[in-house]
Amino acid sequence: MQRIILSVLLALITTIVAQAQTDKGNMSIGGDVSYQNTSYSGGASSTTTSFSPSFGYFISDRLALGLSLGLSNTSTTGSPSSSTTSIAPFIRFYKFTAENKFAFFVHGQVGYSTTTGQNGVTSVAVRPGFAYFFTTRWGLDFLLPGLTLSSGNNTTNFDLTASLNPGIGFRYYFGRK
Repeated sequence: MQRIILSVLLALITTIVAQAQTDKGNMSIGGDVSYQNTSYSGGASSTTTSFSPSFGYFISDRLALGLSLGLSNTSTTGSPSSSTTSIAPFIRFYKFTAENKFAFFVHGQVGYSTTTGQNGVTSVAVRPGFAYFFTTRWGLDFLLPGLTLSSGNNTTNFDLTASLNPGIGFRYYFGRK
């Protein structure tokens, strides 16, 4: 009987702590690192590496405002390499499932990026995602492509992408207890 009571208490505490990660006043840091190498017929290839840290502050329970920075470098056989720098303020709203270790979220952002030798590009994106909180401080994010509108370099692009090719990243939550 004591084991049952102890197990129930432990489950309740874990549930409360999982949602506490997204309480007002808390913060999160996260981001991703990526490497992509593409080979083309004829022997040419392209390599892209990128680093994108982000910081978020919860202005209310389950609602965070934040900023992402991005740095990437692309080198293609026979062409000079190019670097891209980006900045994107974002807003993210979490909706927890009954287990409270899982949350769906909507991630909206407005971004500006510039690539070596090109004009800047402005974009607006709304992307769905899913977070799994595997400890009281750490979460794993799955961010899907979603809807993006971008304009720059004499073009305007509207993308609505429905794919199961998520961006995966880790996020560390800290702040008030």
